[in-house]
Amino acid sequence: MTADNSQIWFDYCHQVLDLSSEEIRPGCEPRIFSHGDRVSNVVVLIHGLSDSPFYMRAIGERFYKMGFNVLLPLLPAHGINNVAKAQQRMENVTLDEWKKAVNFTVEYAKQLGNKVSIGGLSTGGTLAVYQGINYPQDINGGIFLFSAAIDLGDFPEIILSSNNRLEELLKRLADKSQAKIRGRIVGDNPYTYAWIPTHSVEQLVYLIEEIEGYYPNRKQRYDDLKQPVFIAHSEFDETVPIEDLQLLINNHPLKQKNRFFKILRKFYVTHARLVLDENVYSLGVNIPKGEPLECKNPLFDDMINSMKEFIDQNLL
Repeated sequence: MTADNSQIWFDYCHQVLDLSSEEIRPGCEPRIFSHGDRVSNVVVLIHGLSDSPFYMRAIGERFYKMGFNVLLPLLPAHGINNVAKAQQRMENVTLDEWKKAVNFTVEYAKQLGNKVSIGGLSTGGTLAVYQGINYPQDINGGIFLFSAAIDLGDFPEIILSSNNRLEELLKRLADKSQAKIRGRIVGDNPYTYAWIPTHSVEQLVYLIEEIEGYYPNRKQRYDDLKQPVFIAHSEFDETVPIEDLQLLINNHPLKQKNRFFKILRKFYVTHARLVLDENVYSLGVNIPKGEPLECKNPLFDDMINSMKEFIDQNLL
């Protein structure tokens, strides 16, 4: 198990979420890894559409050991203990709330390091790309994308025009079989919601379409990125096809600085599993004891070694 050098980020709980730490599910709190002083590098790592900072903690710990200060924000509406409040917030949260939370975190990060990098898992990666494109003066380090949901093909049109394939889309976006059941949104997995309301998925779709709207065509998409990019993705990822990330690599103007860590299909690494260095187990009684809900990435250390080489080349 990875050592934990982080602390709960109480200022963020109060100023951004307007929640006490007791209202957040244990292990889902926003967290900060600090060396106690301003350092050369700081990184903001954003979780995915249904989960929490827990999914970025193992990677955050590795950044910390490389000398970074690290911030793991909890996006508004996520990680809430109370079932009714969690569902109500997820059914009403806005993309603007997520953007403001990330902006707050980046401004905070600027006090902790000279070079500010940003990254995330799935939706968190999309928010990182948005931030890098729009605020290059603030994101003067690198961008780190883990199973990033930067392109959903024809799925935005599907969800915005009809609900008849919603369950399929939810499964693709979050790798959640429980989305079909539509039970309690706070389920057996202690670090992620059991399913995602349509409204929350729409916010991600709006973000992807906003980014796509910056460019006249696919050939020019991402060609104005100023930051070097590290991408980690699995060929087995059915949520976001690996080809979607290849477009970013192909169009990025700093090709010699970028790095694409690809995990072969034969390793069966699914979407969220990419960022796990340990198995996730249920806290409930509906899953047989000892059977993990999500398994760790068997190539996690290889991925981190590749990331370290990228950091050594571009940020140190």
